[in-house]
Amino acid sequence: MNKEKSHKINVYRLREETSFEAIDLVGGGYELEYSNSRIKLYVQKQKSSQPEWAQFLEKYLTSNIDDIQNKSSSFVFICRNNHNIYALTGGYGHNKLKALIDEEFGVQVAIRMIDENTLTALNQKSMKGHTRQIYRAVAGYNPLFDRENYTRILNAIEGKAEFFGKKFRIVGRSSLALRTTKDIEEIDDVFNEIEQILARSERIEFPKSYKVVKDNDLITLLNNEMLSLVINYWQGNEDRERLYLEFKDPFTQFRCDKYRIRCQRKKIEITEFDLDIVRDKLVEYGIERVETLEGLGSIKFSGENEAGIEEFKNETFLDLLICELQHGGRNYIKVRRKWYQILDEISRFIDEQIKLIPVDKDLLPDWIKDSYKKEKDYNEFVAREMGWACLDTQFIHVQGPWKWQPKNDPSWQPKFDPPLG
Repeated sequence: MNKEKSHKINVYRLREETSFEAIDLVGGGYELEYSNSRIKLYVQKQKSSQPEWAQFLEKYLTSNIDDIQNKSSSFVFICRNNHNIYALTGGYGHNKLKALIDEEFGVQVAIRMIDENTLTALNQKSMKGHTRQIYRAVAGYNPLFDRENYTRILNAIEGKAEFFGKKFRIVGRSSLALRTTKDIEEIDDVFNEIEQILARSERIEFPKSYKVVKDNDLITLLNNEMLSLVINYWQGNEDRERLYLEFKDPFTQFRCDKYRIRCQRKKIEITEFDLDIVRDKLVEYGIERVETLEGLGSIKFSGENEAGIEEFKNETFLDLLICELQHGGRNYIKVRRKWYQILDEISRFIDEQIKLIPVDKDLLPDWIKDSYKKEKDYNEFVAREMGWACLDTQFIHVQGPWKWQPKNDPSWQPKFDPPLG
């Protein structure tokens, strides 16, 4: 008995505002092979590139290094189906679609196809911000075991699922990777089946704490509000309560011994990475204001560890900037270059947990905002009144050398005023 042939395909859905007529991927070696009112096929033939290892081994190569080349061919197949525009890609074709794709599409299909008992892998992105910190506080959070997943967004999921009556391995990311026995002439059947799957209930449920903002007008509004906040902060007219810098991998900061800032042809070195330190150093070097998002994107950071090995390179201020805003009664957070809406589910959970915390209303003095406008000022006032040590923005050292301990001075220790006791 002959086994029915199947094809592995990567399916993307383009964003709602994308215009089929406006799509033009010609360039960079891609040519338009075929087009009609519903379909466009772009192909890149035999692109040559030198593998990275060639230069590494050049000293021992006896042949001409220019003869060592990888060759690849890629395609992008775009198809209008009902009210949606889909794309299939092969090779490196997906790189041509980065600005056009609906990044949640693959995951949303996959969680409606994969049964929990066939789940083989998933990848999650940890969220940032005050909401995460509050959640961890009220939930007794263990960072090694995120039981509720409230502070994470699903990036990718993999498992077995049925498609057109046959079980295949499914991978859902921004694209949907699956196998089908349908040929290209029947691709509309594939897209129609996907639409039917999207109308189903989810088979694997995750707490819905965040939602990607896709409305371009809202994104523009939030970006403008964020820029206004940064401008005021830069000029000293706004505190940093809703702004901070954070690496994609939080441990990057602990691995680095020094950082370099490049901006407007200036090269600046710092030994600690903090928003206030970065701002103050840039102002010291004559960069007294920022006026555009492009300006923030032009500020770039690199970092080295104690051995002088580069831990990261060319991360921009705009990418590292985390910003939290409230607009129209809803809360939003920017992570990297995306805005997310913080949904009611996590807010309700936090509110319910906070209600369980016993509160002694007479323990602390009243916070008179006219006298103490910032939380830091109030904390210092309370510490003085109560005879306590204020550890706001301070660190508690347990053992081993301090990261900022002066070189060749093992006796140096930080001093607290008043002393800890």
